[in-house]
Amino acid sequence: MSEQSTVADKAIKSTKWVALTELVTKATAPFIAVVLARLLSPSDYGLMTIAAMTNAFALMFWDAGLSRALIQAKEATDEMINVAFWVNVTTACVLYVAVLICAGWIAGFLNAPAATPVVRVMGIGMLLAALSSVHSTLLTRDLNFRRLFWLRVAGALVPVFVTIPLAFVGCGVWALVGGSLGGQALNLALLWSYSRWRPRFCFHRTLARGMARTGVWYFGESLVAWFFGYGDAFVIATFLNPHDLGLYRVGRSLVELVYMTCLNPVLQVAYPAFSRLQQDRASLTAAFQKATRLVLAVVCPLAVCSVLLGPRLVETLYGGKWEGLGTVVGILGVWLGLGWLVGLNPEVYRALGRPDVITRLNLVVLTYCLPVFILAARHGVQTFALARLGLTLVTLPAHVYLAHRLIGLPLTYLWPQGKSSLLASLAMAAALVLFNWGGGRLLEGQRPWLSLVTQSLLALVAFAASLSVIDRSFVAHTVRLGKRALGKG
Repeated sequence: MSEQSTVADKAIKSTKWVALTELVTKATAPFIAVVLARLLSPSDYGLMTIAAMTNAFALMFWDAGLSRALIQAKEATDEMINVAFWVNVTTACVLYVAVLICAGWIAGFLNAPAATPVVRVMGIGMLLAALSSVHSTLLTRDLNFRRLFWLRVAGALVPVFVTIPLAFVGCGVWALVGGSLGGQALNLALLWSYSRWRPRFCFHRTLARGMARTGVWYFGESLVAWFFGYGDAFVIATFLNPHDLGLYRVGRSLVELVYMTCLNPVLQVAYPAFSRLQQDRASLTAAFQKATRLVLAVVCPLAVCSVLLGPRLVETLYGGKWEGLGTVVGILGVWLGLGWLVGLNPEVYRALGRPDVITRLNLVVLTYCLPVFILAARHGVQTFALARLGLTLVTLPAHVYLAHRLIGLPLTYLWPQGKSSLLASLAMAAALVLFNWGGGRLLEGQRPWLSLVTQSLLALVAFAASLSVIDRSFVAHTVRLGKRALGKG
């Protein structure tokens, strides 16, 4: 069996386990989100976001790109793994001390003094993550998502037994903190029990320098990624208040939950699979195009549904104290969908040994992104969300051009990969509009959730039927892949 066939078969099998992970772990997430939204306030989520933002910034330093360097390496030796572990743990300890000292200043700068103790306690998560990062990386490198499935399923149950009870008794933001740290602690314990690798008290300096040279671009990429992941929260916290910050972050989290549940199986498998094909450019390009087409078949209907059904979903499930959240969800749904059009591009660049490409591009984007963020934040959360959507539209052509230069794809490569899904999504939108205009009257006076469920099912059926008519071969191929993945378990 050729290397391409071996990698493809293992990637498909891994996709099944990642998909199961997303389905099982995310199955409880909507329930948890709704319950917590009823028990907690937007301000509680705002304080938690400040702590999470601080943690995420610190985590970039202790990882230093070494975990990705382990995945990308043709052979991960015990010495390399040991170097990554001790660099991560040592740096995490130093950074946690820094967080303890600077927590008051951080909270004061962001106009949220109440966040000081939250930032300090949440910093423990850095230590837990550092101790578990290498073990998780080794499982990912080997495409061993079957074990990762059981780890993440166990972690998904933590909020049910920790966060919700704490929120119910009135712990406020500490319910979110307890659930986060509890999940990380359980993940750490299970990873160490699953993995046979154990650290040794030695350090290979020459090897560390070589890995650092490989990882420096990954670190730069992580630094820029932090801004795109939390830069919006930082600006909103600076110019608005914890309530507005909580409203925005909950809206973004809700949209990301839906997208990542559907697309994370492809994303997690893409990088290690592409890395195994890095010496065969033709096979790598073909695999990238097939994966992109699959992603677009998910992205197009989700973006449409976020606009048409997002506000109704929020109104039905979240209640009056989350006023304005529905509009934010609709805008951010389109924003995230546009970003996912090129969501796999960074993975193929990394597999080719060019992690610097996205870092360089994002550094350019930062020059105009930050000023726009600052201007938009002064006019409220919804204006800020619209500005973020506009920035993605401006940056998208640059991603397409990079794919043309580095992979050799035509500048119009997204159209043949996504035209059938786009047309099917437009047909779905027409069905929803017609239903609300005419058939929706049948549900007047009924419970809101009944209308929401009916429209969701209508959207699913309309999209699937339209896609089957427009592109029957793609649907048949996707079904075969699904059967192949399930049959190889």
